[in-house]
Amino acid sequence: MQLTLIVPNLGNFGKDNFYNRQEVGMARALLQFGFRPRVINLDATQSEEVIRNTVDGIDLVRLRAKSFGSHGLVSASVLSNWLVGPVIAFSDLQLLVPTLHKICRSRGQSLYPYIG
Repeated sequence: MQLTLIVPNLGNFGKDNFYNRQEVGMARALLQFGFRPRVINLDATQSEEVIRNTVDGIDLVRLRAKSFGSHGLVSASVLSNWLVGPVIAFSDLQLLVPTLHKICRSRGQSLYPYIG
């Protein structure tokens, strides 16, 4: 089963070579249980619309986003193309969560806001 883990926070959370990439650790664990995880990170500094690669069976997607402080903002039409299966959002009160909820509800996908 495919599933999506998304990190809308633009701070150091989820950045390469920074503190504790929780979403990648969770994806690795889910992979061992037979899931096919996709991890989406948002980045307001990249020039490309999408950067995508696969590492150890995990589909890693980095989407260009607009920023409002530490909040990453991406349009619903862009997000809709990348959300597969149930969605786990590392939300921590991020402004993007209502958009994620609207997309998932309209498509019959489960959304699990994760506040850690």
